[in-house]
Amino acid sequence: AGPACFVKSFHWGFVDHNGHLTVPIQYAEVKAFSENRAAVRKGQAWMYLDRAGRVITGNFLDAGSFHEGLAPVRFRTSAFPDADFGYIDTNGRVAIAPTFREAGAFNGNLAVVRNRDESWAVIDRTGKAVVSQNGSLNLLGDGLISFGRNDYLEGLGRGYAGPFGIMDATGNRLSGQIYQNVYAYHESLAAAQARDAVEEPAPEKSTRSPRLAEAMAQLEKTFDALMNVFPTGGKVGFIDTAGKYVIQPTFDWAGDFSEGLAAVCSSLPPDPEYPN
Repeated sequence: AGPACFVKSFHWGFVDHNGHLTVPIQYAEVKAFSENRAAVRKGQAWMYLDRAGRVITGNFLDAGSFHEGLAPVRFRTSAFPDADFGYIDTNGRVAIAPTFREAGAFNGNLAVVRNRDESWAVIDRTGKAVVSQNGSLNLLGDGLISFGRNDYLEGLGRGYAGPFGIMDATGNRLSGQIYQNVYAYHESLAAAQARDAVEEPAPEKSTRSPRLAEAMAQLEKTFDALMNVFPTGGKVGFIDTAGKYVIQPTFDWAGDFSEGLAAVCSSLPPDPEYPN
């Protein structure tokens, strides 16, 4: 484990296991160390520090954590005036040119990005798209990807409205089943929420371009053709890497498998903010 972040007077630094301050408390925002690098913000500029607090590279509009030797960053230099996201290596060199509206972390030599035209793609380490579509995509691990409609709520790969299906890295869709939510694989099993047996509300009027609207309409037809509504009222179970339920959806909540076990809950208390 690396240094832990420490906050004082709304500024952040890092301490080691002995409580010694290893990085001064002077940053407006910090992210946890990953691959011996931490993204920190001072003023309006994001930069990367090593474990001794030395600046490795910086002056970004936004910066993510390093995974598999690459980190997504949003550039602010005159060389990249559009201020899109790209990727740098651990030495601060541009590894993938900034051409994306959003960019996620690498996992298994793949990363999810959102393009300027609102389409989504899974790219490899060269920046080449291996899977593309107009709906949202998210890496699940074990070489699998969830795909969904393009109903943007918040964050990259999180907060997107279901339903979701699963495909492999070549774009082949698994099992034909559709899930209300599906989560990352751990120990070759993933928690998946079954589709709720209720009528979906009518979609809002699209503000997309005719070309994109036509593509989204085709995606809707695909979902309708694949739809498999479960009678279990949106319960959660576990699926294998073929997309099949190996533990039936009978839980209200389920965590990730770790060392052969996963936490589950059969009766969640009502949310006081959403009593209905």
